Amino acid sequence: QTGAEPQQRGLPGAVWAPEQHNLAALHVEIGARQHGEPAQYRNHAGKVDDGFHHEGKRTSHTAGAPNGWQDPQVTPQRIEPQPGQESVWDYPRPPVVVPFPGRVRVVHAGIVVADTTAALRVLETSQPPAFYLPPGDVALGRLSPGRGSSWCEWKGAATYWHLDDVADAAWSYTSPTSTFDAIRDHLAFYAQKVDECWVDDERVLPNPGNFYGGWITSAVVGPFKGGPGTLGW
Repeated sequence: QTGAEPQQRGLPGAVWAPEQHNLAALHVEIGARQHGEPAQYRNHAGKVDDGFHHEGKRTSHTAGAPNGWQDPQVTPQRIEPQPGQESVWDYPRPPVVVPFPGRVRVVHAGIVVADTTAALRVLETSQPPAFYLPPGDVALGRLSPGRGSSWCEWKGAATYWHLDDVADAAWSYTSPTSTFDAIRDHLAFYAQKVDECWVDDERVLPNPGNFYGGWITSAVVGPFKGGPGTLGW
């Protein structure tokens, strides 16, 4: 990743103005979201939880909720980005779609599953970027329909895909909302579940926890949403 500020480049919703988003404002927004009404949803791990939508709303602990919803809330302490880095706390909410100009690869069981220079990133406050890969650059023959679906308040209903014998290793949006039509049918892979994910020549670290599928590289700094005590961010 170059660390350059993303440009719109004609993609729906791909407008990013980090100067409009600061940590203090995010604390106000998060506090307001914590007083909404709970709803039942299915998370990216395929489990149904009773609580707020997984895009950042939170309520008191309920049975079956992910660990981050049980633990005391952690206050995020922004890490200042160095030159060439992005802070996930400068990403907007609602999220945006931006093109990624580099090379992205997914490798599993020693075989390349995806290799593309046309990936799209979805950027959202507090979360590492999620990389969406065009289906023409993915070995679709290794994928089979996964279990159920989940709902994102911004993007719509997600479909899950098994990779070989790995359950729900990837997800996609076959009918996204109009704002996110750019990622229609693109595949996003969990770095937690596949053997290797690469951004250019750097091997990706997985998003903390098993709830989100962002990819962590040296080009982004957190703290990152996903670990215990962070799901209300």
